[in-house]
Amino acid sequence: MESVERALDVLRVVAESGALRLSDISRVLGLPHSSVHRLLATLERRGYVARAHGRSRLYIPGPALVDLGASVADVTFPAAEPALRALAETCGETAHLITLRNTTAYFIGGIESRRALRVGLRVGSTLPAHCSSGGKALLALLSPVTLEIMYPDERLPAVTDRSTTDRTTLFAELDAIRERGYAVNEAESEDDIRAIGAAVIDGHGRPRGALAIAAPNNRLPDDDIPYIAAQIVGAAGQVGAALGR
Repeated sequence: MESVERALDVLRVVAESGALRLSDISRVLGLPHSSVHRLLATLERRGYVARAHGRSRLYIPGPALVDLGASVADVTFPAAEPALRALAETCGETAHLITLRNTTAYFIGGIESRRALRVGLRVGSTLPAHCSSGGKALLALLSPVTLEIMYPDERLPAVTDRSTTDRTTLFAELDAIRERGYAVNEAESEDDIRAIGAAVIDGHGRPRGALAIAAPNNRLPDDDIPYIAAQIVGAAGQVGAALGR
């Protein structure tokens, strides 16, 4: 039982930090290097931790841990549905719930606008996180070290001509998102479509997804962005508070 507790402790510190060396984990947990090495080897075989790309001494959350986290995030839709419905009614536009797995944004729920000309539901689809307002809102919560590991190359894939295509620009934008508390997608995933997203953080401080509103450019002018963003940030806060009960 003690070994299980220690393995869970290792997972916790790796997940919370995003990237750690064996020596750091040993120091944080007060465990011998040999014990931590054995635990990491087992967790790595099972896919719960992985070696950072090009940095074999640095451990990061593995795909199994990411998928486990995503399955936890997926249960937020029942809690988010009232807020999504209210956002769609208040803003008159399509609202989505988005989660992040590595560098991909997953659309796991939504309420479609009632307008004749509207952004359609993307539920079940994916986008590169850096081309999604919700994805960028969630990326902005990650540490610089984790982001460097997730994006080892300077070049980024593009979806439209407006997509960010280099890591330096993306990281600068994430700094701005951290400052203002929301992200904007400027036709980066679909031509003539603008979106605004904000992260949902539960009562324990854990990111559980993001809420986003998407609309044709002409219905989301610059002057309206602060108001719409405030609605989304407020709704995300309500969902997060409900999840922390």
